[in-house]
Amino acid sequence: SAIGLEPHNVMALSNRAAIYADQRAYERALEDNNRVVEFEPDQAAGYVARGLTYARRGDFEYALRDFDKAVALDAKSAIALFNRGRVYCSKGDIDRAIADYGAAIDIGPKHASAFESRGLAYLSKGQIDRAIADYDAAVELDGKRATALFGRGTAKLKKGDATGAGDIAAAKKIKPDIASVFDQSGVK
Repeated sequence: SAIGLEPHNVMALSNRAAIYADQRAYERALEDNNRVVEFEPDQAAGYVARGLTYARRGDFEYALRDFDKAVALDAKSAIALFNRGRVYCSKGDIDRAIADYGAAIDIGPKHASAFESRGLAYLSKGQIDRAIADYDAAVELDGKRATALFGRGTAKLKKGDATGAGDIAAAKKIKPDIASVFDQSGVK
């Protein structure tokens, strides 16, 4: 293996960590993530990857620590800001999530996932017009984003706009189980 031949190969370690995380072998993933951070302690990418592993495992405090470190190393890391926002959202700290999504959007204005996630955060706060604006941006960037279409449709219906039903229908064509996926967000 590449790691056997070159034990300090950060790319190979990072790739293997991602595979382990996908397999939910979080301890093994973290072993590789830790080695990456050890070999490149001044690079944000290693902290982002390890933060993602912690977040997937549900260790939000450790994830936040790593995303904070990544942002400290690279204030322009949209991926670190976006994922820190996701963790804040998972913890119920919606205002911090919105701030991080906004910072990620400022850095990468074509970041459809950040618009979509911020739209959901606004929707959860009952800020319907802001939610619709962010969902509009996400759909404009990627018209096949089922969650953004469903979220926009939900927001429109909450506002009394019957055209929301069309967005919901379009989302269901893309992803038939989108209602159950959206329900997991906790927003009704």
